[in-house]
Amino acid sequence: MAFTGNFLRKVCISKNNLHFLSLQVAELQKLAGQVKDLIATQVTNSEKVVNGKMSKQQYLDLDKTTTARRTELLGKLEVTTHTL
Repeated sequence: MAFTGNFLRKVCISKNNLHFLSLQVAELQKLAGQVKDLIATQVTNSEKVVNGKMSKQQYLDLDKTTTARRTELLGKLEVTTHTL
C-alpha cells in the first residue's frame, strides 16, 4: 500500500510538472517565433538596401531597434530555458 501512495504522489507531482513544462515550452516557442520574425525582417531590410529601395541610414535606424528587440527576446529565451 505504501508503494501505491508514493506512486500516486509522484503522479500528481508529475502532472503539475508537466503542466508547468508545457507552459514553458509554449513560451519558448512563442519567443523563438518572434526572434525568427525579427531575423526575417532584418534580412528583408538588408535586401532592400542592396536593391536601393532603402537608404543606408534608414536601414541602420531600423537595425538598431530590431537588434535591441532581438537581444531582449534572446535574454527572455535564456531565462525561460534556465527555469526548465
